[in-house]
Amino acid sequence: MRQSDPYRWYHRRRPQYRSPLLLPPFVKPVAVLQYYARDGVGFFGEHLRTRAIPLRVFELFNGDTAPASLESFGGLCLLGGPMSVNDDWRPLRDGEKLVLEALRTNTPVFGHCLGGQLMSRALGGQITASPHAEIGWSSIEAHDDALARHWFDRVDVPVFQWHNEMFSVPHDARLIASGRWCAHQAFAIGNLHIGVQFHCEIDRPKIESWLSVAESADIDHFAQSPAVQAREAIRSATESRLADCQRAAAHIYDRWIERLAA
Repeated sequence: MRQSDPYRWYHRRRPQYRSPLLLPPFVKPVAVLQYYARDGVGFFGEHLRTRAIPLRVFELFNGDTAPASLESFGGLCLLGGPMSVNDDWRPLRDGEKLVLEALRTNTPVFGHCLGGQLMSRALGGQITASPHAEIGWSSIEAHDDALARHWFDRVDVPVFQWHNEMFSVPHDARLIASGRWCAHQAFAIGNLHIGVQFHCEIDRPKIESWLSVAESADIDHFAQSPAVQAREAIRSATESRLADCQRAAAHIYDRWIERLAA
């Protein structure tokens, strides 16, 4: 049963405080695959810049092609978009090829929403309609096991959602977080790779952008879903929830950064 204290793990066991990140003097850039003009790096890019991690963004929506190899990169980040992972679009398949290369070479992968679905599909998972579309703010529950505690700093994790499809948990991955309306919220492959169904990279400009474009018609189309919020409800909740969401995201990103290949 969900409890009200998001930090309840730490009432049962002494917190294991981590030392500041110790990165090598030279870190290869992270390759970022951007599939949609209005779904950029957001808080992910902001946080990596504070950690002095270079990024190279490939604007696949704008004619860029994905890198042929990850040899020059320390990590791979896949962002979101309004299309389906199952669409017949070459950049989606190129992303899946890079996911497979990353797993062969132990190059950390982070998939956000569509990106998490791409990871699942590349590894043999299925992308199907979610039982309930999710649009707006929610909380997901991190599982109470060692792998989930590695990635999350709390049990109840505040996140921003915008999806109507969901991934299955692929072979060799483990489900580490679930939600009330969509059971599969995050999976991990050890402490290297993570795919999430939500948008922990969200920031205020991205939310406002999404609420102002044609794709925001999803809110009306899926209005009967109990997990879809009205536009003004999203804006109102952003004031109270964005900062906490970004604190939770910073922890996840720091765990991922620790493993970037040098």
